[in-house]
Amino acid sequence: MELFVYDNMEIKVNPKALFIRAFKDVWRKYKKKDFALEEFAYIWFVGSYTSDFASILDTEGRKVEVLHSMYSGDKHNLRLDDKTEEAILKLGELQETPSLSFLNESLLGIDKVKHLIGVTDVSSTKDGEALLSLITKAPALIRALMELKDQIKKESEGQKIKGQREKGVFEDAREGI
Repeated sequence: MELFVYDNMEIKVNPKALFIRAFKDVWRKYKKKDFALEEFAYIWFVGSYTSDFASILDTEGRKVEVLHSMYSGDKHNLRLDDKTEEAILKLGELQETPSLSFLNESLLGIDKVKHLIGVTDVSSTKDGEALLSLITKAPALIRALMELKDQIKKESEGQKIKGQREKGVFEDAREGI
């Protein structure tokens, strides 16, 4: 279920989202619903794995970059608060799958390895050989993670049928009858 859809330069909110307390709380903060929609855009950019900012693994760094990119670093008319944070966390929870969780942990691991490569002292032969071995294995690992990312994307798209409707619970079962 997609709660927020980025389409034609705007975030569209699935009405189902407003039945979830975390998103309803954000909606109720604003009398002008345009501001609520802007905050939902912020929430989506920060919390969605399909966001253009998802490659920024550090959540706080991602928030700063989204604010900078959307509003030149100024919160504009948004009232970002604990309710915003709850909505970001809820969006993350709702889109979490075992595959996505594995991908996220793997990306965090690669980030740690990248840091390790930068600080490794290659003056010793042992460290140099270990570093060379790691660098040699990296392309295969990156390919595998990209394939996993594509699989996750296909899984989420596989739930849609013509007209952006979601498959019903027994939709596949009827085909065999």
